[in-house]
Amino acid sequence: MSQEIVFSNKLLVAFLLLEGAAVMLVELAGARIISPYYGASLTTWASVLGVTMSSLAIGYLLGGRIVDKHKSPTKLLLYVLFGTALSTLLMPYAGNKFMFSFLEWPLELNVLSLAFIILTPTLLLFGTIPQIIIKLRSNESHDTGKIAGLSYAISTAGGIFGTFLTGFYIIPKFGITLPLVFVSAILLIGPFWFLLVKQKKWYILIYIPLALLMVKHYKLKQKYKQSAGIRVQHYNEGLLGQLLVADYPYQDRNGEFKYNRMLMINRMAESTIDPQTNEIIFGEYIHLMMKAIDPVADGSDVMLLGLGGGNLIKQFQKRNFNIDVCELDQRIADVAFEYFGVKNDFNLQIDDARHYLRTNKKKYDLIVFDVFKGENPPAYLLSKENFEHLNSLIKPNGIIAVNFNGFLNGKIGKSGRSVIKTILNSDYQLRLFTSKGKENERNMIMVVSKHIVDYAPYQNSKVYAELYSGQLISDLRDYEIPVSSVDTADALVLTDNKPILDIINVDAAKNWRDHYNLYYTNNFINQGIPMFK
Repeated sequence: MSQEIVFSNKLLVAFLLLEGAAVMLVELAGARIISPYYGASLTTWASVLGVTMSSLAIGYLLGGRIVDKHKSPTKLLLYVLFGTALSTLLMPYAGNKFMFSFLEWPLELNVLSLAFIILTPTLLLFGTIPQIIIKLRSNESHDTGKIAGLSYAISTAGGIFGTFLTGFYIIPKFGITLPLVFVSAILLIGPFWFLLVKQKKWYILIYIPLALLMVKHYKLKQKYKQSAGIRVQHYNEGLLGQLLVADYPYQDRNGEFKYNRMLMINRMAESTIDPQTNEIIFGEYIHLMMKAIDPVADGSDVMLLGLGGGNLIKQFQKRNFNIDVCELDQRIADVAFEYFGVKNDFNLQIDDARHYLRTNKKKYDLIVFDVFKGENPPAYLLSKENFEHLNSLIKPNGIIAVNFNGFLNGKIGKSGRSVIKTILNSDYQLRLFTSKGKENERNMIMVVSKHIVDYAPYQNSKVYAELYSGQLISDLRDYEIPVSSVDTADALVLTDNKPILDIINVDAAKNWRDHYNLYYTNNFINQGIPMFK
């Protein structure tokens, strides 16, 4: 008859801390697994959070019922740890296996189903652990309520610590796969000790699959670094998204084979340059923007929200603007300096743009919004309250220039029409310019001012860089859409109290992402570059 194993109270507390921290790592890792293909929108986070809470709730319920029926709660805990370790280990592979299984479904159902497959097995098992530990700690005590409350407090403390550690250090430093493998190894220590010492020694073979998966992970990292087609220069996972710098092969208009360098955030291209010259490629909206701000004199005071790969800042530097740049992500600034030839001769602030606007007292001749997180514009920067506040930061003849997607018609264009309606309801004048091409191929530049901007004196002015097509923008009237022609009857005025831009922009965001997935992401996958580290 085997002797019952007894865990000390300190060890049970350690299990609770580990469970809490690991739950948050799994949740954040799950979101990061999904976002390179489906984006880090409200849809993704709502799906991840909903699946997380429902899986834990089911785990709590099942754990409480099973532990009361099981003869040995200690053995039950070891079995659960073993199952949790294996399901955690398989998360990255489940993501890769099922990433494209539901593409024909509506986006919300697609992302929800993927989140369910990746997260539910692991989080459901994690949810049973506190119930088992409460049972073990309550066996010789009548203070069940006190023990339960303390146990959940300890687990939550572990979750708080795990959130900060995962978001600010683990994922940025080690990516996604390796931390999940490491957590699996930690969870397997208890079952391994039990099976090796108390049962049959051949159970040590359970570690062989773990070792093979770790080897496979490192081989995969080497594979994408050595790809003969796409050349990965920088690859980083972080709380603010995946950052990828890659040299991508293409043919120029003369048929010559070259490489362009792309900065991608969650696999959406933010900037593209020629790595030999550091000049812009495929950046028509940049040149349209420069033409739209012609009335701003050289040497003016300019604020740029969003640095990206620095395509705009390079053009601003050519005009000797006094530039203040606000960038949310320090990693993007580092990449712009190291890989995109940006000269660090401007005032850079790493801050949230809305906070920066609220705390800045300086007045500007030009404020430029070039802020996309992947395919998503930030709702809190395009609200009526924020536009009204900008009036205090703009000089009397100043301009606000907003870069937005090019959709204006139908349901897919409701977000663009709503931004237009919001600007007009904030007591501004507005002119609209779009780059050439279909709606899903273009950008829209919104020129916002207190007085209507007159471009007549600038129609023949110089543009500061040549377009990829070889054409120069001289007459802005060829790119203008009259504001009066935009039907805003069904559009919404965006406010801080009702931040719904993410919701009404879903179709436009999906269209952009589908385009990038088709032409870039799928090609990356085919060349062995993983969706996540």
